[in-house]
Amino acid sequence: MSQGMATSGKTRLLIVDDSMFMRMAISAMCELRDDIEVVGEAENGDEGVAMAGELAPDVITMDLDMPKMDGITATRLITEQRRVPIIILSSLSERGSELTFRALNAGASDFVCKSASALDVDLSTIAETLVEKIQHWGKQARLQAAPASSGTAALGLQQHDLAFAMAGEGGPQALSTLLQGIQRLRMPMLVAPDLPPPMFGPFLRFLETRIALPIFAAEDGTALGHDRVAVLPPGQVARLHFAGGGPPTLQVTAQPGPAGTPLATLLDSPGLGERKLLVMALSALHADTTAAGRLRALGHTLVAQHPEHCIARGAGDELLQSGLVTAGMGLEDIKHLVMEGQADG
Repeated sequence: MSQGMATSGKTRLLIVDDSMFMRMAISAMCELRDDIEVVGEAENGDEGVAMAGELAPDVITMDLDMPKMDGITATRLITEQRRVPIIILSSLSERGSELTFRALNAGASDFVCKSASALDVDLSTIAETLVEKIQHWGKQARLQAAPASSGTAALGLQQHDLAFAMAGEGGPQALSTLLQGIQRLRMPMLVAPDLPPPMFGPFLRFLETRIALPIFAAEDGTALGHDRVAVLPPGQVARLHFAGGGPPTLQVTAQPGPAGTPLATLLDSPGLGERKLLVMALSALHADTTAAGRLRALGHTLVAQHPEHCIARGAGDELLQSGLVTAGMGLEDIKHLVMEGQADG
């Protein structure tokens, strides 16, 4: 396995995991794909760092709890030498969630949650997601920057009363990039992330280390502002209440069953037709196109992150195919719609 000699067009993968079962399982999953080549397997962080330098893989999967050197340290050492997408395999627990976001801060690009119990790992539940993410990050290494929407300048001139960001799979990374460097927003912002409950607290702490704006969990009666970002906890939806010409306050309630979505609930906000929202679909698996269409008909603005740059491109594809947005946008272009003045880097 000599460096740089992989078959053209294949994503070259390095697997770093102290579990022989996991290494064999991930390797077997990838062998079923003709666009992924496993170029190495390391059983601890020390070996992973060495093999990353020797093999120059396109993508690395990284376990967190390993002997000799943990996954966070290995991730930091690898990315200090060379920018390579690293996908963290994390347990879906409070501790696992905290370690996952520490790994993202250390330079990891993405994560996949497995069972909180090492004895209860059902790979069939994560196999498809893991393979899709390996393919995505392998493609990103070769992908040129996506074209910005031709309507970016015109959108930037419009005034909006609220920015509402929908963020699913890949949302933490997209939000971090979008908000990084912004000191003040052009409008209040509310974020609806699609996250398991154990990951919500670590997610907020992750963003606190990456962005300048204060970020907090939205509660009933929360007043929104230009100098902070409100985030809906998992299982919660919100309606907006506008008082005069001031910023909106929130009525936060539990999500009303499978039919209710954060976007659909916004449509019940009193006086919404007299206001103007900027609705942003970031990396996510699905978009509520019915609610999005109703908001569009009321004159609100819809934008979508370019699907080619999304970890989960489903939402962007759905909005593009339905004609609710005319083009995908890069995160830097979306940033110029929400920031007041210039972003600091």
